Amino acid sequence: MALTNMHIAKIPESLMNGIISSLISTGRLQGNLIAGRSIFVPQCYTHAEDTYVNSFYSQNGYIEWNYLKRLNIADPGSYLKTKLPNAIHLPGLTINTLLVDQLKSLISGVIRDVSWIDLTHYIPSGLDSNETSALINPLLKDSPVKLIDTYLIADKFIENCENFLDTYLKKKAQTAFYREHRAILSIPPQQQSVEVNAPKQGVMSSKGGFGFGAREIKTKNVKKKYNPSRRKAGNLSTNSDTEANFHSGFGDSHSLMKDLFARYVLMDEFFQVLCAEANE
Repeated sequence: MALTNMHIAKIPESLMNGIISSLISTGRLQGNLIAGRSIFVPQCYTHAEDTYVNSFYSQNGYIEWNYLKRLNIADPGSYLKTKLPNAIHLPGLTINTLLVDQLKSLISGVIRDVSWIDLTHYIPSGLDSNETSALINPLLKDSPVKLIDTYLIADKFIENCENFLDTYLKKKAQTAFYREHRAILSIPPQQQSVEVNAPKQGVMSSKGGFGFGAREIKTKNVKKKYNPSRRKAGNLSTNSDTEANFHSGFGDSHSLMKDLFARYVLMDEFFQVLCAEANE
C-alpha cells in the first residue's frame, strides 16, 4: 500500500510514516515499511511471497532474478541471498546445490566414457549462452572437457573424431571437387570468351571506318596448319586453365572452403556419423 495516496485525506506523508513505524515497532501492526518509497507491505503478503519463492525453488532447483522482478521484488539478488544462503548465486540466477552436484556427476561421466552429452535436459530451459557458461565453466576448471553451446564433449572424444571423420570428409571433398570441376567444363568456350573479345571488337570498330579520311585496315585470313603437338599442348593448357579457374574463380580460398563445406557437408549426416561412432 502506497502511503503517498494519504495526501487525498490531507494527512502529511511524514506524519503517516511516523505513525506506522511506531505501530510496527510496538507489534500492533504486522508488516514492513519500505524506507524511501513510502510503501507498507503487510506481513501476510510477505509470507505468501516467501512461500511461493521457496516452493518454486524446491521444485525446479533454480530461480531467475528477472522472474522475481515481475513479482515486484526490487532487489532479487539481495532477497535471494538472504532467503537462500546455501544456494549458488550467479549473475541473474540462483541455483540449488543439488543441481550443481548433478552437473559435476555428468562431467565425470563424460570424461570416464570418452563421450558427449546434451545439457539441455539437465539445466534450466530459460538460460541463455552467457548464463550457461557462467554455470558450467567454473565446474570444468582444468577438466579435459569442452563446453560447446549446450554440449559437453570430452577432449579425447574430439581427438577420436579426427580419425573416423577423416574418411567421411575426404569423400565429401572428392565429391565437391568432381562436381564443381564438371560444372566448369560444361561451360561452352564461346561463353567463356565473350567478355574477353567484346571490348576488343568495340575498339576496332571505333577506330576503323569507311568514311572520307578514314583509313581502311585490311587483314588476311591465315589458315592454321595442323600441328598435333601444338593441339595437344593447347588441350593441356585449356585443362590447366580450367583447373586454375576452379581455384581462383570463386574468390579467396577461405570463402570458397566455407561455401563448399556448407553445400556438401550436411549437419544431419555429420551428426549421424557422430552418433554411430558413439554407440559402437
